[in-house]
Amino acid sequence: MWWRCYGRSLCFLTMGASRNRVSPMDGGPKALAIDMLRLFNAAGHKGGEGVLLLNVAPRGYWRETLFATAGRPLPPPIVTIFYAVYVVLVTYIDKHHLKDYDLEVDKYMLVSVGSALGFLLVFRSNAAYERWWDGRKKWGMVINRTRDLARQSIGYIKDGDQVDSMIRYIIAFAVTMKRHLRAERDLPELLKCGVLTQEQVDEVKLAKHMPLKVLEKLTETIEAARCGGLLTDIQAMALDANLTDFEDQLGGCERILKTKMPFGYIVHLRVFLIVWLLALPFGLLKLLGWVTIPVAILVFFALVGIEMIGVEIENPFGHDFNDLPLDSITEDTIGTNLLELLERHTKHTASPQAATDGKQ
Repeated sequence: MWWRCYGRSLCFLTMGASRNRVSPMDGGPKALAIDMLRLFNAAGHKGGEGVLLLNVAPRGYWRETLFATAGRPLPPPIVTIFYAVYVVLVTYIDKHHLKDYDLEVDKYMLVSVGSALGFLLVFRSNAAYERWWDGRKKWGMVINRTRDLARQSIGYIKDGDQVDSMIRYIIAFAVTMKRHLRAERDLPELLKCGVLTQEQVDEVKLAKHMPLKVLEKLTETIEAARCGGLLTDIQAMALDANLTDFEDQLGGCERILKTKMPFGYIVHLRVFLIVWLLALPFGLLKLLGWVTIPVAILVFFALVGIEMIGVEIENPFGHDFNDLPLDSITEDTIGTNLLELLERHTKHTASPQAATDGKQ
């Protein structure tokens, strides 16, 4: 079983290197960013491209963001069309049919109410970003705990099969946690690099809560090692503490996933936003005339865009451009790091055995 780690490690390391290859002859950082995203998507991954792009973009990343065609928070098309038609009709009627009437809304009132609206929008976007950043911190802790648990397993457990099982199921936990948060059941990552066998994957998929099933398998492995005299009680407790932390981070991500912004806040914000936008053209007609049309539409895109940012990032675990790059985290980081540890440990333990066989 130990020799299998070489192939799995090579598979993960190759994928990670291909997606993050730096070649000065390919046109610099911009070409690197485009090539990296192309390879990332070609591997069947989707979600978190924005984070990966900014990670490799030049300092300031103005060019990558100012002229970006993907990742922009756009209002719903139907709402956009409705508002554009509304502004054109209001402007046309004012200029051609209501010349003798003053439809102007007091500009000072519009500005005052707009300030309150801006405060609500900022609070909404800040709350959404806090959820996004909280999700990233929890996945950062998952990365740390997987490394620590793998290190402890290699250092404390001297049985090759037990260590191999621990490492494989630690990787499986990260993958199943990602799939669980995305409401997905397939686990191709664990099969294509031989992390788990088909029978083991099928066993995990039988559970309604796949990450919990993997934690159960890790607990069984730790207990078997303790009962077999491979771990002391203190060492077993140290390993089990990492499993408890896994559960804490998983529960925290489930809280982010299942608890949206309060319904009443969203309803009030959107009604407030639409009413203010409907009143906006009446505050601009006398001052701008026909220029009211592009100005009102630009303001519409700016304000509704802020609201759409909140919609997109409040669930950071999906496949959107601005979500967290969970495929990269689970495969390029966790999978690669842990299998490299296992490969190094395998070589280290195989060398004394080969020397012993040579003497015999």
